[in-house]
Amino acid sequence: EAQVWRLLRHPHILEFIGIYKAGDHMYLVSPFIENGTLAEYIATHPNADRIRFLSETADALAYLHAMKIIHADVKASNVLISADLRALICDFGLAKWMPSITASQSKGAGTVRWQSPELWGDAPRCFASDVYAFGITIAEVLSGNVPFPELLVDWAVVRAVLEDDVRPRRVPTHSPTGESYQRIWNIAARCWRRDPTARPAMKQVFEAFGTTAASADQDVDEVHDATSSPSGTIEIIPPSLRSTPEATPLDLDPPKTEDTHWIGFTPAFGRQNGKFQPSKATNQAYGAFSDVKMCEVIYENGKREIVSCRSIVYDPRQIPLPKKTRQR
Repeated sequence: EAQVWRLLRHPHILEFIGIYKAGDHMYLVSPFIENGTLAEYIATHPNADRIRFLSETADALAYLHAMKIIHADVKASNVLISADLRALICDFGLAKWMPSITASQSKGAGTVRWQSPELWGDAPRCFASDVYAFGITIAEVLSGNVPFPELLVDWAVVRAVLEDDVRPRRVPTHSPTGESYQRIWNIAARCWRRDPTARPAMKQVFEAFGTTAASADQDVDEVHDATSSPSGTIEIIPPSLRSTPEATPLDLDPPKTEDTHWIGFTPAFGRQNGKFQPSKATNQAYGAFSDVKMCEVIYENGKREIVSCRSIVYDPRQIPLPKKTRQR
């Protein structure tokens, strides 16, 4: 996960601070996001700008696909909402570089209710799998419910999708403030098409959010093969549609397994090495069984920052909070 995440520079992808090692345990370190996930945020803020959050998520996914990276677990709980109300994609635990995926790695990724039907067979993961999951995420965000809430168990979802080609109901039709969702539902319907080759690429999906209502259907139907790797260009969206500065990728090739220079804090973000200092205010987990904890970092220049430390070890009850930083 860190090998993928450390290369990403985009305003709608959660910032990677670095990796911290304490004894036999390793932690992925990122900024603490107080607003929580997109799913949590819309539950407590019914008038939130859901369309903008979805557009920003599509922007980040288009960037990932241009970097030849499949996220493989797109859903609202893997999008965070920053203090300045930006959507930030996170959780790259299942993400893979397209050229490096083996046959055994490419099967059955993601969360069932968001998972594209071809992945329940022998089809490999591809960019179109992310596109499908994003379409389901649109339904999740607009409705405020998990996909297929009327189906109580996951196997019922699999059966309904595979046998009856069921998709989420297109409700509600309008936002709490009266804005029509018809154009966004049309985008979702094209994303969750059963045939992966008929789904638009994420670049076209993102651009459709910026078009006028009259042209949205035509634009998103300019299908580019979402099942294959995009071209080598880094240009993701035209300047007229770009809402935030484009991030510059470091490279397009996966790091070698022996590449360990990224242990410590990422200098590209202007941070110096620091030490972790658990305190009464920050020494807490997000949940009883969460593998994420809050910590305070004191950098060598004296600056302090509250960060999230997520253990790479599965069982959080066996993880001590970091005590001191690894020296380079």
